[in-house]
Amino acid sequence: MGMRENRLACVTASLALTIGFMGAFVGAASASTAGAAATGITVCKDAYEQNCTSNVPGYVGDVLKQVSPGLRDSISSIRNNGAQTICFYTDNNFEGRGVAVPPGGSLANLAGTYVGGSSMNDVISSWAPLGGPQPPPGSAC
Repeated sequence: MGMRENRLACVTASLALTIGFMGAFVGAASASTAGAAATGITVCKDAYEQNCTSNVPGYVGDVLKQVSPGLRDSISSIRNNGAQTICFYTDNNFEGRGVAVPPGGSLANLAGTYVGGSSMNDVISSWAPLGGPQPPPGSAC
């Protein structure tokens, strides 16, 4: 009887260690995946944050290739819950007119946001963090 109880205790301990290890491994993998994806940047095809794609990359030189073909030149609202001001540009590779969105800022309807005399609605093709002081939402980069 003693030998059977000892063997049962060993099997139980081994099972507990295996489950504990697997739980720790899965938890660490989930945390690292979430951290890598959580940029806080949301871009939306429609105004007032409708039809959105969240946690897009912080540097996007070509939205067509890096995020979604359907988003190129069709972004109508932006939210930046990240830690840095992001400049959104009209052309690929961070060129053309640009509009700044500081941390915690948003532009609910780009149709009413003008840079260089033209609306920023449906023209965004790239974006990147902006260095320097934090301009108000909608400021030119």
